[in-house]
Amino acid sequence: MKTLITGASGFIGRALLKRNLTGDLHVASRVSTSLPTGITGHFGDLSDQEFVKHLAEQEFEQVIHLAWEGLPNLSEENNLRNLKISKQFLEILASSGVKDFQIAGSCLEYGDKIGQVNEEVIGENLSDFAATKLKLLEFVAGLGVAYKWHRIFYSYGPFQHDNSLLSSAFLSAKKGVSFKLTNPNISRDFIYVDDVANAMSRLFKIPSVNGIFNIGSGKGTPVKDLVDALNSKMGMEVDDQAVKPIPALTADIKKITETCGWTPEVSIEQGVKKFVDWKDLGTRA
Repeated sequence: MKTLITGASGFIGRALLKRNLTGDLHVASRVSTSLPTGITGHFGDLSDQEFVKHLAEQEFEQVIHLAWEGLPNLSEENNLRNLKISKQFLEILASSGVKDFQIAGSCLEYGDKIGQVNEEVIGENLSDFAATKLKLLEFVAGLGVAYKWHRIFYSYGPFQHDNSLLSSAFLSAKKGVSFKLTNPNISRDFIYVDDVANAMSRLFKIPSVNGIFNIGSGKGTPVKDLVDALNSKMGMEVDDQAVKPIPALTADIKKITETCGWTPEVSIEQGVKKFVDWKDLGTRA
C-alpha cells in the first residue's frame, strides 16, 4: 500500500517511522531531512496548495496525518490556521483517491470529563484547541472516505517539546534541583510515545476499520510519580510522602484492543528511563 505520513518530524511521527510499517512509504515535511532507508520524502508546506496538489498526484492509498503546526501553541489563531490547512489538504487528497485516513486527535476533546471514558462520550467545556479538533473530525467524517481518528492521551517521550513536564523536570535535575510541582496531586493518563506509535501501526494494517480510537494507558498517574521516577533515575533525592491523587480523565481502550489487539507495554518507570537515557545522550553529543 502506498502511504503518506505528515508530521513525521514531530515526536510521535519520529516514533512511528521506527515501527515496521509495510508498503511504499512517503513523508511530507517542510524541512528537508534524512529519512530511514526505503522512505521517500516530499518537502514543502501543507499550506501551499500547489505542493498539496503535487502530493495528490502521487496517488496515495492511505494517509496518516499527524501534522499540526506550532505546538505547543494552542492559541485560537494557530488552531484556525491548522484547521484551514488540514481541511484543504484532506479534501484534495480525498479527491485524489485516498481510501483511508488516520488522523491525530486529542483526549482534550473530552473537555473536563473525569473518570474512564469511551469513544462515545461527548466532551463538555472544551478549549478552543479541542473544539477545533472536533470541527476537523466532523469535516473528515463528511468526506466519504474511511478514517481512523486517534484520540491520544498524555503522550511523553524522546523529542517531546522543551516545555513539557518531563523536559522541565530533567533540566532542573541536571542543575541538582528537584522540580517544583504546583499541584503534585494532579493525575494524567500518561502513555509512552512508542506505545502510541505501536497502536497507530497496528491500526495501519487494518484499513477496513473506521471511527474514533482512544490511545491511552487506561489509568491515571499522579504527576508527582512521573517526576519522582525521573529524579530517581537521575540520582536525585525523592520525597516518599504519598499524595492523594485527584481523579483523572482516563482512556477506555476496549475498542482498540478488540480491533487490533493493542495494549500499552511500557510502564512509567520504563518510559521515564528511556526518556532520560535519550536526554543524556543528547546532552553529551
